Amino acid sequence: MGLFKRKVVYFLFCILSQLAYADESKTLLQIIADQNHFSIEERQKAFRTLRDSSSTIEPSYILYGEKEEVKIVKDVPAELYAEIVKSMTISCVDVFVYNFEKKAYLMIRRTASPAKGKWWIPGGRIFKGESFYQSAIRKTKKESGLDICPIAQLGTYSTYFSESAWGSNVHTDTKVTDVLALCDNQAVIFDAYHQDYRWVPIQECPDDPYLLNVHKEAMSKLIQLGFVSF
Repeated sequence: MGLFKRKVVYFLFCILSQLAYADESKTLLQIIADQNHFSIEERQKAFRTLRDSSSTIEPSYILYGEKEEVKIVKDVPAELYAEIVKSMTISCVDVFVYNFEKKAYLMIRRTASPAKGKWWIPGGRIFKGESFYQSAIRKTKKESGLDICPIAQLGTYSTYFSESAWGSNVHTDTKVTDVLALCDNQAVIFDAYHQDYRWVPIQECPDDPYLLNVHKEAMSKLIQLGFVSF
């Protein structure tokens, strides 16, 4: 089979896989959201099933080429990254983590610039080769210890901070894509860059203007999926 034909077959396979996954994920989300007809054990099982496959098929990840060609570039030398922050925008992902058992979202207090001392949501730089979902899973695990299930891509924002971790004269310009993710009751274990956490009732809005927009988008999606009602 020629290269072109193989790519066509692979493309069709991806489309069919996404359609099958969409149907299955819709059913699983309905189970997780429906606390009246399903036990917590059934909802947790559905959550784990959805979580195990959520990072493998992502609607907004368009791959031109073979999957095996993708190489995740994790490490950037500190000196080089400092220069990148000085000279370029940084592509990031932030994660709105909704605990469907507590009906609350996660906020963690940052200990490093930018946004040092502020209550924030998990997130950070996207590695080259990562999808939004893959990055969301990695960053949330690193910063909070939680195993999450991304379920939707939210908005994209420009955030500009007058400070950074690379010196007082360096500003931080980020282009942030937000991801909505689910989690169940798990122990939160934050990293060295965060000093505290709290579960905020979903009806409680954050004060920060950027986080307020993310909260509104997440609420809209959670209402649409049946997790939140008024």
